[in-house]
Amino acid sequence: MTRSFDLTERFERMRLTVFQALVLIATSFTISAEQRFPSQAHHTWGPGQGSGGAVSCRAVASESPAVVGRSFLSTLPHPGPMHPRSTHRLLLPVLALAGAGTLALAAFPTLPDAESVPVAAATATPATNSAARAVLPPIAAPRAAAPELAVGGPQPLRTALPAPAPDDGLKPVIQANRLTGVAPLYVFVDGMATPGVPRLHDARFEWDFGDPQGPLARWNKHSGFVGAYVYENPGEYTISLKVADPSGKTGTSTAKVRVNPFSGVTLYCSSSQGDDVNNGRSEGAAVRTYDRVIQLLALQLSSAGPAAVRVLFRRGDSFASDRKYSFPFATQGRPILFGAFGSGPKPVIQWNGPAEMFYAGEAKGLRFVDLDIRGTYDFQNQSGTANSFFSAVDCSDWLYLRCNYSKLWVGIGASPFVKTVEDIALFECTVTECQDHLVYTGGHRFALVGNDLQRTRNSHAARLWQIVKGVVRGNTIWDAGYGNNPNRQILKIHSLTNEPTRDFQVCENSFRGQAWSVCIAPKDRYSTDVLVNGIVERNTFLEDVASQDQTQIMLMFCARQMTVRNNVFRMGTRSPWTTAVWVWEYGNGVPTPDDISIYNNTAAHMPNASFTDTQFLLIEAQNGTNIRCWNNVLYAPNSSSSTTAFVGVTPGFRLDQLTESNNLFYGPRARSYAAEKGNGGTRTWTFAQWTALGKGAGSITSDPLLAAPPHNLRPTTQSPFLGNGVQVPGLWDDFDGLLRPRGGASARGAYLKP
Repeated sequence: MTRSFDLTERFERMRLTVFQALVLIATSFTISAEQRFPSQAHHTWGPGQGSGGAVSCRAVASESPAVVGRSFLSTLPHPGPMHPRSTHRLLLPVLALAGAGTLALAAFPTLPDAESVPVAAATATPATNSAARAVLPPIAAPRAAAPELAVGGPQPLRTALPAPAPDDGLKPVIQANRLTGVAPLYVFVDGMATPGVPRLHDARFEWDFGDPQGPLARWNKHSGFVGAYVYENPGEYTISLKVADPSGKTGTSTAKVRVNPFSGVTLYCSSSQGDDVNNGRSEGAAVRTYDRVIQLLALQLSSAGPAAVRVLFRRGDSFASDRKYSFPFATQGRPILFGAFGSGPKPVIQWNGPAEMFYAGEAKGLRFVDLDIRGTYDFQNQSGTANSFFSAVDCSDWLYLRCNYSKLWVGIGASPFVKTVEDIALFECTVTECQDHLVYTGGHRFALVGNDLQRTRNSHAARLWQIVKGVVRGNTIWDAGYGNNPNRQILKIHSLTNEPTRDFQVCENSFRGQAWSVCIAPKDRYSTDVLVNGIVERNTFLEDVASQDQTQIMLMFCARQMTVRNNVFRMGTRSPWTTAVWVWEYGNGVPTPDDISIYNNTAAHMPNASFTDTQFLLIEAQNGTNIRCWNNVLYAPNSSSSTTAFVGVTPGFRLDQLTESNNLFYGPRARSYAAEKGNGGTRTWTFAQWTALGKGAGSITSDPLLAAPPHNLRPTTQSPFLGNGVQVPGLWDDFDGLLRPRGGASARGAYLKP
């Protein structure tokens, strides 16, 4: 089925400008062997690794006589939307060399798209014994430092693993994008099909990917209804999923993963030891230049040889090119890996061309591992060519692993056109000093895990145009619109017009933004995007450092079925006007916020200004419904404006749609506990007036006695909110991953203990 997308802002400046018709006889391949890539210690690729499998191909005459090609001219200014309703199907092309360093395209039929693999319920292991209040243990492994005190996202959790509770009734269902493939293998899982769980946000899903000694072992365990991992070493692994619901039922299921080694052709490139007269088939016969090895790759892809190809660059070497290459529109059956071999620092590839280094449409199976890609944009002086590493549309099954990208227009980018983008993963990459986006991508079964994303000049740092089942975990994302545009977001998650963003988790990240830090909402005020079923938890939100006097919203969203819990908002000392959580609506027909839970977060605001304005929760959604706010802590000792309050609402919002209780608001200079501002006036409620309305049950206004605000917001042993919060069904652990008590009162705020 052809899909139509709103492409007005794709890459914001790119435009589809040329349609090329290639009328060729197409050929389809039947690949009878497994496609394999290797993995080794120190994340290098060497010769002779893995056991080869026989690969055979047979050509079959195709009934498809033609294909329509596409290209981007990314240096043109954005004059308007790209063609939104192309109905053709792009077919699987093979590269053929053309002139001027550009690769022409021949066509072959596409293979079917991969579907999620459900694991049979027979793998579940329910036990006969039951416990009245069974809880799952927290994730094991010691935690070195809290994310708010360490750059780079979360560390392993501190809590020791207690004896597991017996399973007693639940039968978790593991759904996966794949359970077999070549290394490095990206596996995305979810437990959403588990029967008997009344509300996903209230259950606990605990994953173990069975790779505690792997290169990515820090991500081996995860808590959430979605999860993602990359297996680098060939072998067999067991994924386990433990689920517990608030009623006390538990269950465990497992799934086997088989990771195959490489079998195919390896091309080597070394600027220090290679020669372009070589064939590149061994380290000793490496070619010298980047252009030559890409030419060999193109020839290999156009031949009837092995399905898998990898291109390896020697560590410590540097390469340069200004020639753009176009890759197959659909590489199903031919995974391609760009990686490194030898020892030393990552190989540097300097891109000097005016536009993108690569173009790929409908390509599948590309992997980029341990590379350092650099453009020519001068971030400090805002000069030079803002070129890009890749422009890609309708791509699937792409992995970026431990790569560096810098001084580009867009660091890592991919867009939809007529097909669904699927299985894109970025693990432990560093993307810095780009003109526009650091990351511009998204799609089905998406993962952004453990990356360091810092400093853009003109646009958002990480813009995810859609997530349908995805996880954003353990990233450091700082400084969007640095010095130029304070209204750019650190993380922007929106949606496509015809398919909502849904089923996602944003956890364990470190965010530092300007006016708007994290935005989960429609693309703009004219869009009718829908976003539903998301969890934002265990993140650290840091104050802006680029501007002294500006409003700052740390987390804003217009979505349904959202949970915000166990986050730390260090609103700091610089900005005089700050809100931790803003729930809002455009009022243009976009579905209004509904079913919102905000609990056990800690925030502090201590500006060095005579006039300050602070709210923990600001609701600017007249039609918002079912908004719940429990067990939060706001420390604002200096805030004094008439609208400083724990809760702020817009005129017209129905207070009966807000449940607010057991919070702590310390604002000794504040004039109110709640405020309504708009339409030329302000209405306020003192704490006594607020409780008279039936709000604020169990809330207190005492000094929380935090350790060292605004930088260390942990409680002390004298803190008045330890152990007297309300029990929330979905509250299983705290910011550190410590298991919270079930069945009784809980500590307020993000931390269970000092």
